Amino acid sequence: MPEVPITSNFDFGFGLDSPTGIAKANAIDFDAPTIISPGQTTIVKIDIIKQSSELTSLLDIEARFSIDGISQGGSAEASMSKFVEVNEYYTYGLLRSIVTNPRRLVQNPRLKPEASDMLRQQGYAAFVRQYGDQFIEGIIPGGSYYAMIVAETKSLREQESARAALSYSFGAGGLSGDARAEFRQRITQLRDNIVVTIFTRQSGGAGDPSELDLDQMLDQVQSFPSIVNNAPVPMRAIVSNYQDRIVMPQPEPDDSLAKRNQRDVLNELGTNYIKLRDYKSSLEFVVQNIAEFDQFRDLDEAGLEEERVNFVEDLKLVIEDIDTIAKSARTCAEDSSKCLNFSPQAKFLELPTIGGESLTIRQIQEQLLTLRQQYEELLARLST
Repeated sequence: MPEVPITSNFDFGFGLDSPTGIAKANAIDFDAPTIISPGQTTIVKIDIIKQSSELTSLLDIEARFSIDGISQGGSAEASMSKFVEVNEYYTYGLLRSIVTNPRRLVQNPRLKPEASDMLRQQGYAAFVRQYGDQFIEGIIPGGSYYAMIVAETKSLREQESARAALSYSFGAGGLSGDARAEFRQRITQLRDNIVVTIFTRQSGGAGDPSELDLDQMLDQVQSFPSIVNNAPVPMRAIVSNYQDRIVMPQPEPDDSLAKRNQRDVLNELGTNYIKLRDYKSSLEFVVQNIAEFDQFRDLDEAGLEEERVNFVEDLKLVIEDIDTIAKSARTCAEDSSKCLNFSPQAKFLELPTIGGESLTIRQIQEQLLTLRQQYEELLARLST
């Protein structure tokens, strides 16, 4: 049975609109939930992120929930996915602490009399508007904590250094003792030369991810399992289609296929959305640092401006595409009959690189000027 991230206000039996993740009214009665998988698991792990599609995979959410305006109940996973843009030049590491308690599943789910009456009298479309096309059959309590570590690398050499620092395997003890000290030292050394920012979000929280310093984040990750042990929250729901688990008064009509198409179109829009959002972030970096790239090192001001204009023009198209997708997704979410596929107008230009080996002409000139000033100052001191 599928699982989806949820927030603490979701409960057994809640209806769910599967394309948008919005909670609906409760259509079912059920017998007391029972544990179906005993035991608790704790995972502490960090992964290097190179693009947003990898982030959504690690967060275990579908692409459509990365689009602004498409909800998944305000889960920590959807919040982090909406917040982070991954460009090709910075280096990203997602630190996860996931604590999973025993799963519980309702027994003998059945339609409430009023829900059954609505289905008979008003039809499937009215039923879905009120109760959704799925319901929460089980809940996985526990907690999830995410820390996105962003190293503002600007060259291939810096990227290699940052990835080496962030590539760490935590043992069975998670982030404690020697593991904490070693990981802290890695990030501290990385910060000697590169700006590093940390954003965190956890289940049970609200709003956008918040920025923390290194020690605050490490403290939270280290204490998170014990906090969850004392106060677990619903973190994931086990969802089922009504017709798969409940005897319905009438068969599922053909118009239920619209829900499936709605999910497919929204996911396609989401895939394009996060791809364009990442590309936008990369273009912004290129435009701001145009003179630093290997391919443009020997260009004069006119040549640099010509290259900058090319990237700026595509950036404008990307921004329009992102806005169009967001509007199309909201329209599709509100009305499954208005779900349309999308083709971006952005050109997806080849992005330049900064190898980190050689200097630009401007950098050479600046260094020569500095050396000349130092030489003249030394001559002045010697002559006095």
